[in-house]
Amino acid sequence: MKRISFFIGILSISFLISSCASNETSESDKVAQSEIYQSYFVDYDASNNELKATAGFRFGGQNGTTLRLVGKSNIVYNNIAMRASTSGWTGTSYEYKKNGTPAGEHFFIYVNNDGEAFKNSIPLLPAEPILKNTTISKSKETIITWSGMPLSSNDNIDIVIKDSVQSHYFSPKIVGATTLTLKNNNLAPVKSGNCELYIVRRVTLSLQKTNPIGGVIGSEYLSKRVAVEIVP
Repeated sequence: MKRISFFIGILSISFLISSCASNETSESDKVAQSEIYQSYFVDYDASNNELKATAGFRFGGQNGTTLRLVGKSNIVYNNIAMRASTSGWTGTSYEYKKNGTPAGEHFFIYVNNDGEAFKNSIPLLPAEPILKNTTISKSKETIITWSGMPLSSNDNIDIVIKDSVQSHYFSPKIVGATTLTLKNNNLAPVKSGNCELYIVRRVTLSLQKTNPIGGVIGSEYLSKRVAVEIVP
């Protein structure tokens, strides 16, 4: 069955938080440091071997004014300084991009204008599809296994089949699951023919260190795309 992930409501792919979020930018030393909302996100696209880390800071909650870090304040990802990016649509955020295998750990260290340091980390959980047969019959059960850790209470897995018209989402719900069985009624809406199958695995956690206003941290692993044929 098809669904829209809750995660997109919290963090979009590049931290473009919601259409009602402010796109104004102020300087971080002009606001109360205890009122700075922190946002961190790591995503990895296995097909393109691309990693992107994003950090955002807002005054007045998750939809408040974006902040440019000035003075004593700064942000690093895995001890690498992040670059500021400002646009008229989204305000100011901080990014780091690289090609290559992602590191084993992913942490952000933010220092505010009072000299307080906030270190927060997030796992990036791989999940690559494992198929015994790339021909999938809509009249039979299909078991899809993924590499990596079993499903936990902190992460969410979408198995996506993209046909010629749209993408269909199938999600295991049981903590500890390592496979998902697709029954014929699940596959009924999928159009027969050449399709792509891939997995999106997301993790959301509370910040380990934050100020009273809080924040959010998450990661997304996008697996390699597998060509499959859907048959009646």
